[in-house]
Amino acid sequence: MNYLDLDKQLEEKLRAAGVIYRLAQDGLSIQTTIGNRYPVSDIIRIDNVDLEYTVPNAVYMNKGIRFEDTMLFAGNLPCFAMGTVNKDAKGHMPPIIAMGEFHFSVLHNDKELFFDSADKIDVTFIPNGTKWNIYFDSLPEACFHLYVSLAGDYGIVATLDVTGVTACENIQLVCNIKEARIGDHVPTYFSENCRKIDTKYTIECNEKNVLIQSESDDFEYRRKAAYLLCCASVPEVDTSDFIRIKCDIKSCGNVLTISGTHSPLCENPDLHKLNEDVYKVIDDSEKQFKRLLDRASQHTCDSLLDAGFSWSVLNLEYVHVSPAWLEGGQWWNSRFTNNYQISAAISIGQYEYAAKAFHYFAGLPGGYSIIALDGESLDRWTKKDGTKALGFDGIPYYIYQLIQYTNHTGDFSVLTETAPQIYAMCRDMMEVCDPDNDGLLSWKEGCNAFLYQADHLSVPGAGFSPSAMMAGNYEKYAELLDFVGEKNLAKEYFDYAQKIYSALDRLWDEERGYFYSCIDLTGTPCTTHFYTDLVFPVLYAPKLDDYRKILPLMHLKDSLLYRSEQTDGLLMRMGEHKPNLFGNNYVQPVQMSEAARAFFAIGDYKTGYELLCSCGYAMSIFTENPGSAPEKLNWHGKGEADYMFGNPAASFAYAVVSGLMGVTLENSGKTMVVAPGYPLDMPHWQYNTPYVSVSFVNIMCESGTLRYNITLPRETHDEQRSVVEEVVFSLFIPHTDGIQLAEDLHITIFDKPVEFSIAPGLHSHKITVSIPVVDISDFQIALKFDKPFCLVKLPADQVFTNKTVNVKKGDKYVLPCENNQQLLGDSPDTFSGTGTFYRMYYDKDAKVYGLIQINVADSRRARTIAGKLPIALTESLDIKEILNANGIRAVNAWRYGGEFRMFPSEQNIDGEYAVISTHDSIYKCICNQDGSVRVCRLSYGISDIVNGCIVRSEQPNSVSIQVHKAVSAVSLLYLSEVCVWLSGENQQLGKIQLCYEDGYVDTIPLVSGDNMGSILGNYSENTYKVPLRSHLKDSASHYCISCDNNKILKCIQISIDKEDVEFGLAGVSYLL
Repeated sequence: MNYLDLDKQLEEKLRAAGVIYRLAQDGLSIQTTIGNRYPVSDIIRIDNVDLEYTVPNAVYMNKGIRFEDTMLFAGNLPCFAMGTVNKDAKGHMPPIIAMGEFHFSVLHNDKELFFDSADKIDVTFIPNGTKWNIYFDSLPEACFHLYVSLAGDYGIVATLDVTGVTACENIQLVCNIKEARIGDHVPTYFSENCRKIDTKYTIECNEKNVLIQSESDDFEYRRKAAYLLCCASVPEVDTSDFIRIKCDIKSCGNVLTISGTHSPLCENPDLHKLNEDVYKVIDDSEKQFKRLLDRASQHTCDSLLDAGFSWSVLNLEYVHVSPAWLEGGQWWNSRFTNNYQISAAISIGQYEYAAKAFHYFAGLPGGYSIIALDGESLDRWTKKDGTKALGFDGIPYYIYQLIQYTNHTGDFSVLTETAPQIYAMCRDMMEVCDPDNDGLLSWKEGCNAFLYQADHLSVPGAGFSPSAMMAGNYEKYAELLDFVGEKNLAKEYFDYAQKIYSALDRLWDEERGYFYSCIDLTGTPCTTHFYTDLVFPVLYAPKLDDYRKILPLMHLKDSLLYRSEQTDGLLMRMGEHKPNLFGNNYVQPVQMSEAARAFFAIGDYKTGYELLCSCGYAMSIFTENPGSAPEKLNWHGKGEADYMFGNPAASFAYAVVSGLMGVTLENSGKTMVVAPGYPLDMPHWQYNTPYVSVSFVNIMCESGTLRYNITLPRETHDEQRSVVEEVVFSLFIPHTDGIQLAEDLHITIFDKPVEFSIAPGLHSHKITVSIPVVDISDFQIALKFDKPFCLVKLPADQVFTNKTVNVKKGDKYVLPCENNQQLLGDSPDTFSGTGTFYRMYYDKDAKVYGLIQINVADSRRARTIAGKLPIALTESLDIKEILNANGIRAVNAWRYGGEFRMFPSEQNIDGEYAVISTHDSIYKCICNQDGSVRVCRLSYGISDIVNGCIVRSEQPNSVSIQVHKAVSAVSLLYLSEVCVWLSGENQQLGKIQLCYEDGYVDTIPLVSGDNMGSILGNYSENTYKVPLRSHLKDSASHYCISCDNNKILKCIQISIDKEDVEFGLAGVSYLL
């Protein structure tokens, strides 16, 4: 990579991708220029159900920031609003409130010039607010400078200055204060379509000042607000439409300041706050966020990555509303489980924030799941006895973060004080998720707070991801409890951890080289298609064998990683599940950042770094909400519409500090681990955290040396942190032929040789140096190589061996390996299609890993007739007698369990019949009064995770359709729904059998992705899609099967043999 020209390369790529934002010279502020002179193309958005739509690029209110209870909405256009969310709000999505929008214009020569439609607008987004410079062609010398900022936790302030005008120009400034609004419960911004709030206003004028107070007792909006406007001249106030304030512009300088504050309806706003010096308030706000950014920063060759990290730290602060963090800035204004926020706070030294959050979540009477602002636990499972379990969705990451906090600080008080509540939640979790007590946990579908954002994915039976994380958690938690004397409790956790570790062997897929996602309730192992099953072994289950940690990541690289066609950036889908849907296979920063941490942990710096770069770009300028933390990206890596989001900002920030910077504290804060993950060919970088600063200079070309400078603070002012006694420095060195690290590498500290250890890695060796901290706090570590050392040229697959064998399904193979050994084996025969799997080669004596890639080829018989049937010759079969339902149980697109009725987009109603034509068939279906089509619903049953059994359906799971004709083909019109955990399996869900009168039976498997899919975004490849009436991309399936027309077809039998699958037959037609 050409790091010297990196910023310029990125700028060109992002500009070509339609990016209108740029970094300012300070490397943090984000700028753009819009206006009549600068037309921009529309924004293409992708929503949560994979629908594309366009919006104007110059959207207003597309930037939101926050401090505690005060929100500031601004954006590209020069207007803004003070906002909030009611602190005692119930539910998981209380509305955001904009307490009046401020818009501006000037009156000049009998014309009103609106700031929002100016000829040129220069915009600068900064941590505490937004600045605009506004220009009009009709006022060529004038520039209007508008600056709005947060004002602590109580409100906002703004200033409007003007340059380039004289008194003789007769210009008036107009401030238009429009109605208060409630934000939509969708990830978009405030707009003209948002619901207006009926509000009472009182206005007082005192010379050049105008005091406006508002009050609303709306059902959802119960707030008071107050604004003080200080004008440069005596203002005129007009309230005939909305509030309109005019004042003369007599000279250059400040013409208007605005101070705003707010309070709940039961209180009165503190009007004294409005009289504070606006410029001092702005200065204090700027300093407040600068202090935050001074805690943690990095400077690399990639300024966008650096800026993305700084903005993620800012967004983490924006969504912190004491005593913990919120999830979202415009929807999900609730304390969704803080999976990554506490880790991020610990990593930048915000230990007080972390301690308060631990106590808060542990002390909730309903347990720790999704938490409303009023403290109610919203998502609680029901136990076998019918009682509600304590919420526990947040427990897996809670325990992980509590261990992290204790290791960082040496503060055991939080651990001991929360232990009883954590035990109660863990007890309920094991009862609900491990009903057979075999050590393997299941997990539910729904708004999934643990398998984060996997809203549609359930893990029935024996699941890998929850089990692996809890095994590692319980083992480390037990060690800490044992240390503080809780021997019995520690033993209980430790014993359960060992039970889980032993049970995980059942989930290892030896042929593919990664773990099964789960073993379902019928005992069938399900191949993994979600990222957690591939990254959790490295991150959260330390006792697993190394090859069981590394091989899953190789599969992740093959299956989930891809490059953006627009920017060439490395992206990752969170899974391979279908349909295309939020939580199934979208590109999302939380998951990319967590995966990056796993790649750093195995020394794959390049992959980890590139994933974080893509996240950093989306959190800075490759987005439509600059400097925000988007919940999801589009398929090219652009951040989608969000004001701010907690877990994405936190996951990225934590990944940068713990993975890219590679800094962690262990041993109660006495041991500092410095394991930087920056690519070794990067010429220089440096970073700062509250507890260490590290810089790097690559002078390989000059002297064959890598030089690291480590600086510890000379004293700690944090009572919650111990003093570091040892620094452990580690680095993965790529394998290079001819280099023997034990002989050719010399490590020095201040030019004095030191001993180091060498451990094998997959494509590298890990070197480790331990440095006792005695009297010095600065270290200079140099790695000098005696022989030429290649840092860039690595094997394409990042492994020692680069062997590949191509086989057909069922073939045996013999592959020679190192040290004159041979690898023998059979190719997998459990799946169809073309696949790739790996076998690990490990020489215990040489301690060298090798990875062999095996490509398996197979073909599946195509059942769909090529070309079109002669539609005039097809006839519809009467299936009225078998129809038993008005629809099927929908399971995708947040339609959990609801009935879905089939409304074809094109049909002719003829009495009780609906005639539906496809491209080659006609179906005569029975029609309900509402125009929907009746179906024959088939269902085997539903997984009951809590009881560990399958609840059989009240509907039949099979049907027989009489034909008694010689036909050339039959076609079926049906709805199908496959639960997400089965959508990537390519396994048989049921079957269609053509039964001939001579006894011959032709069986066609019903397979997910082949002839079974979903109503939304129907992904069955070998069916014709019949559009349905819906605002989503809903469709039914038309499936054509060839028949032997020399025989009499007696009947068609259809059966669904798998749980969590729905089939609704609407029509059958045939061709003689």
